[in-house]
Parts: sequence; C-alpha cells; structure tokens
Amino acid sequence: MTKVYFKKIDEYNLGVLKEYVRNCFSELGIDFKKGSSVLVKPNFLLAKNADSPVITNPVLIRAVLEVLLEMKTKPFIYEIPSMGSVENAAKKCGLDIICKELNVEIKSLGEFVSKSNDNNKHFKKLFFPKELDEADYVVNLAKLKTHSLMGLTLGIKNVFGLVKPEFRGQMHFQTGKDRDEFAHMLIDVYNLVNPDLTIIDGIIGMEGNGPANGVARKFGFVGASTHAYALDIEVAKILNTDENKIPLLKIGKKRFNIVSEPIGDEIKIDFLIKLPDTFNSNGTLTNLVYPYLKKFIQAKPVVIPEKCIACLNCKNICPAKAISIRDGKAWIDDKICIKCFCCHEVCPINAIKINKPYIGRLLEKNFNKGLEDE
Repeated sequence: MTKVYFKKIDEYNLGVLKEYVRNCFSELGIDFKKGSSVLVKPNFLLAKNADSPVITNPVLIRAVLEVLLEMKTKPFIYEIPSMGSVENAAKKCGLDIICKELNVEIKSLGEFVSKSNDNNKHFKKLFFPKELDEADYVVNLAKLKTHSLMGLTLGIKNVFGLVKPEFRGQMHFQTGKDRDEFAHMLIDVYNLVNPDLTIIDGIIGMEGNGPANGVARKFGFVGASTHAYALDIEVAKILNTDENKIPLLKIGKKRFNIVSEPIGDEIKIDFLIKLPDTFNSNGTLTNLVYPYLKKFIQAKPVVIPEKCIACLNCKNICPAKAISIRDGKAWIDDKICIKCFCCHEVCPINAIKINKPYIGRLLEKNFNKGLEDE
C-alpha cells in the first residue's frame, strides 16, 4: 500500500503549511539526509500572480523550502516554464523575494544529460537537466488543475516540465494525437524523473478549460505521497471523477503496480469539478462514435481575432507547426493541427478558445439524456 496524506487547509497560511510539510515526512516514512541536495519542481506554466490558479502557490513553495532548510538539506528551485523564463515567473509571483530571503537558488536550462529506462514504452531515453541527475532527492510540487488534453493535470504530468525543451514539441507531435499514447509518454517521463515526494496544491485549484485559461475554484486541501500515481488517483476520487475518463489514471492503473491508501483528513467536496470542453460528461459517447465521426465531434482550438495580440506564444509552441500570423492575428490550419491544445495552454490572454462542433454537442446531449432516463 502506498500512503497518500491529506490535510484540510482552506487558505495559504505559512505556519499551517509548514506543519503539514513536516508531517509529510513522518506520515509517509521519508528521510532526507542532512547535507543532501533537493531539487524542488513547482508548476510555473506561465508567469502569473501569486494568487493565480495556474501556478503552485508561492506560500506552499516557501513552506517546503523552509522545512527542507530546517532538515539541514540544500534545496533549490528548478523549472522550465512553457513560455518565458523562470526568472520572470518567479518575479511575477514573488518567489524571487522568498528565495533571496532564504538564500535558495532558482535554476533553469543550462546543461542537459540523458537518463534511461528500458521498461518505458515510447521514450526509453530522454534528456534532463544535469541538476536532476546530481540531486539527491526530488520534490514535485504540482497544482490541482484541469487540462484540455489530459482532463486533469496533477502529480505525474508536472514533471514533464523537466524535459529538455527542444524535445517537448516532438514528443507532443508523436503522441498528442492519441490521449492514451500521450499518457504513456508522460508516464515514461515520470519513470525517468522518479520524484521522492509529490505534493499537490489543492487549496485553490482550477476547473474548466485549463491548464492556463480555466476558472479558479476552492478545493480546500493538500495531498502528498511518495508516488504521484497514488496521489493522483486519490485526488480524482475526491473530485468525484471517473478514473477511466482521465487517460493518465487509466493508463497508470495498467503500468503501475500500486494500491493507494489515504491517511490523514477525510476530504469530501460537494460539487463536481467542471472538466474542459474537450472532455464530454460521459466518456462512453467518445468510445462508441469517435472513430467514425471524429472530424464532426472533435473539439479544436479556435483563435478569437479581436482578442489576439500576435504575441507568437502559440506559433512558437505548436508541435505541428500549424499556426501562422495572418493580418496581424494568429491563424490555425485545421488540416495540420493535431488538437494537442498547446496553443490554448500558453495563450496569456485567453484568445484561443476550445470549440466543440454542434454535432458533437448535440450527440453528447442526447446520449447523456438517454442515460439519465434509463
């Protein structure tokens, strides 16, 4: 049994969070040796304010850093945002001030080295920062968010941000057309990173069209485990989400021989998290008709011209090279687009919407109504 330690926490109180982090080590049976180096990986998708549901809250990051310093370890922050620099992301949310006060270094990019795992499915060898190879321990600080391609982005997916940036686009392109294959790829990455502790910031998370343009929602808890799959599956249960609808959980169940055991506070929420528009409310519909009516029901990214500022974020990140600038606005070639929604993910002003065709919405509505009537 892999323990998952939960605590009800309604606000970002440093003292309360430090107590929780301290307890994580005792409750989960973790021991970081004195003098060891610890890579701390937050979720900094984009440069956002401290209270944004897009990023791991800096108060939680500070709590983790202070506890690690109390343990006489040598923590440092490492992150590679999807767009922009880690320095700008840290400055935007105030983490730069925190790290300066604590004398903790913020690192990004630099030299990369290969790591291998012959048991992986798609990627048996990938390139990661040399700091990952040199660190004694890794703490994975994820955010509870929805995700247009994966449904939810929790602990497992967070470590994808450690892959050498030049490879991310190709990995998206190779596996992004199929959600299950993309999930396999993310699990390959997780196996190579193999974090020692994963903590999910679920105090204020995100629902809707995440991971960057969803809506903030209070969930009021934090969770931690020595294995991210155990944590992710228990969080999905709290969210009343069918694990078979979330590719990482469905594939993770097949690839990880792990049984989770929740401990600590019993967490219950009295609402259903709103998944992205790319996920219908009942997965059975997709299983039945998707292969035959794909082009009529598949959601796709669409540019809102009046909002677009031609910042080039979408064009630069698109793995299929399907985006160009026309008349000063982003334009997506539907024939090339692989529907990975990277463009939607990195748009800083929500100028790319997720559009579900009318036939798809109608089929889904009628199908789900039929299920309710049974």
